[in-house]
Amino acid sequence: MAEQEINTSVLFVPGPVCEESCAEAIDAGLKLIILITEHIPTHDTMRIRAYVRSHGATLIGPTTPESSPRENAGSASCPPASSPPGRWGS
Repeated sequence: MAEQEINTSVLFVPGPVCEESCAEAIDAGLKLIILITEHIPTHDTMRIRAYVRSHGATLIGPTTPESSPRENAGSASCPPASSPPGRWGS
């Protein structure tokens, strides 16, 4: 990360390892986590959100295959043409 400014992780991992994967990304200093995985148990999601929040990071997801506006399309799984223009988040 010292050579490049990396601040985002897009996670395509199975449900059973989502919590560990998010924690690993946060512990590496990433501030934006996009979690694509579906069907994560509610309590796992609550723990993930709490961990992310406690480290001053942002979690988008879970279940977010088309979460990026066109201007940020390089950081999501969908091509720019499939994402509407506009702000990302609130």
